Parts: sequence; structure tokens; C-alpha cells
Amino acid sequence: MLSTGSGSPDGPAALTTRGGQDDPAHSEQVETDDQQTVSGGGNENELRDVGILPVRGIVIFPGMVVPLTIGRASALKLIDSELPENKHIGLFTQKDEANERPGPVDLYSVGVMAQVLKLIRQPDASVVLIVQAQHRIRTETFLQVEPYLRATVSTVQTIRTLDDKALAAAFNNLKEAAARLLELSPEIPDQARVVLANVEQPEALADLLAGNLGIEIA
Repeated sequence: MLSTGSGSPDGPAALTTRGGQDDPAHSEQVETDDQQTVSGGGNENELRDVGILPVRGIVIFPGMVVPLTIGRASALKLIDSELPENKHIGLFTQKDEANERPGPVDLYSVGVMAQVLKLIRQPDASVVLIVQAQHRIRTETFLQVEPYLRATVSTVQTIRTLDDKALAAAFNNLKEAAARLLELSPEIPDQARVVLANVEQPEALADLLAGNLGIEIA
């Protein structure tokens, strides 16, 4: 990624992945069954039941690593109930940032499956989750709304091919333009150039760039 985003179910995140030191006394490394990113992974129409975490102020794209500051009671209940057995949660942006109790109709229907990489418990009883978005998902049926949201979700697949010559040309032009922009932006770390150079699919490039454009949520 060109930069790591930050967001929160409860407001702007106080932690970024590049800033500050975690308090070891309140930090927990979350063990996961698979440690590799699954960008665009999953089979289309594959159904899975997961806890749903509403986020506000940010749209999370596949591939992003994001710190989420959590303080709402429902979100904390989700963490305590789901994470001991399952390190994956669904992240869905809520339509109205001011809504403190978002329900199914208050969320956009497409979000991302995210793997929880780290959990940091704060002295004020809030929690910071470091998550990595893996692939797009869509809500099919909500299974519960209390004490937290849980739903059946399906994997959203998009076309991932460069067989189309026009698409391949557009992909190459956009990638070259992004590389030129990085050269003109010395404040962006060298790691971003490596990430961009390794992007091989149009979908991944679109996600990478869209996550760094700073576009307001509609």
C-alpha cells in the first residue's frame, strides 16, 4: 500500500501502524491459522457466517492493513465472543457516521473479510485491532443484531484477467502514472514503490490506489 489507513467503529483511530509503541502489557498477538494475505480469495457464492463490525469514516479495500479503535459495547462484545474461535470478521462501512447503533440497513452491503493480526487492549478499556483486509464480501442474511451483528456473507469476485488488450494497456498506463507520482513524493516510503511494482492484477491496482485517494464516503 502507498500508506496505511486508519479508521474506527467509534471515531478516528488514535493509532497508526507507523506511529508509537504498543504497550506490551496490553498487547496480544493473535494467532491465526493462515498467515498469508488472501487478496481476492474465496470462491464465488461461497457462504460463511461471521461477526460483522461496522466501521465509520473509512472504506477498507482488500490488501489494506488498518488499525481500528473500538469502544462501542457491541463491538467489544463481538471481539470477546468471536475472536477466541475465529480470527476473521466482516468489516462494513456504515452509511451515517453519527449513528451509534447501526443495524443491517445502516451498512453498505459490500465490505471485506478481514483477518485480525493483533489485538491491543488500552487502559481506557477500548481495544485497537490491527486487521488485514483479504477480499470483498456481501451480506446475504443477517443472523442476529444483538448483542452484536452476525451475518451470512458471500465472496464477491471480479474479473481478474489481462487478456483484454484495452484493459492491459489501461493497467500499464495507470501503474506507470502511479510510479511517476511516487517519484515526485519523497515523503512516501520506499516500501510503497516495491508494493506497486509487484502489483500484477487490475483489481489489486485499483484497490491500492483507491485506498489512498482520500475520497469522501458517499
